[in-house]
Amino acid sequence: MNSNPDIFDRIEDLLFQLYTQEFVLSKETSEQLIHYEINVAFHISALIGVIKYWIKQDFSYSASFMCEQVIANTTISPTHVTTKKRDP
Repeated sequence: MNSNPDIFDRIEDLLFQLYTQEFVLSKETSEQLIHYEINVAFHISALIGVIKYWIKQDFSYSASFMCEQVIANTTISPTHVTTKKRDP
């Protein structure tokens, strides 16, 4: 990947500032099981990971499609995690 690693640090700092000073991430549940800043860090890391993936794939998907995927991944949470069966 030929991208400048500093750009990801700058994106991370910008998003963290936005989500702690301008916007609020919220979930449908009223329970506060996850510390807010940890939740923000989790979502920012996921977004940066998707951007890195897109770059590694040589931008093989349109920006519109990537936006749709990010929105879907943000709004549709997994309900559970299962393990994959391993070959003996």
